[in-house]
Amino acid sequence: MALQKEIDSNRNKLHYIVKTILFLAVQDIPLRGKTGQRAVLNNVLNFRAEAGDEVLRYNLITAAKNAKYISHRIQNEIINISCEILREKIVWRVNKAKYFSVLADETANISGLKSLSIGFRFVECNDANKYYMDVKSIAHAIVENEQKWG
Repeated sequence: MALQKEIDSNRNKLHYIVKTILFLAVQDIPLRGKTGQRAVLNNVLNFRAEAGDEVLRYNLITAAKNAKYISHRIQNEIINISCEILREKIVWRVNKAKYFSVLADETANISGLKSLSIGFRFVECNDANKYYMDVKSIAHAIVENEQKWG
């Protein structure tokens, strides 16, 4: 019973942090600044706590530093898991679509490094949708596939 209470408490703490990270990501706002005090995520979480989010405020004040769930590693894990969930949903929608196409596009940045973008275009309820799934440097993609396929 005590273990389940702790699990529920940790999920509740994480819920507000995940929602804040996803909000910043959707708005295309970086999570980090040059220092921890200047990090946007920390500032937004502190703002939410000051604005009345008692669960978040309690977590930020009382939790041990390693139990606040706001380290760079945790931020990266949340972003990676969210991306994976989003990709799975897009693939599910593509698989349900009657028509779809695979998109591949090569672009180069200002330094000439070439990248390969992979995406899908599909029709769903008479609406055309286009989502890019991944971008990799072409050299990295070749090496990765060469190692994979021998």
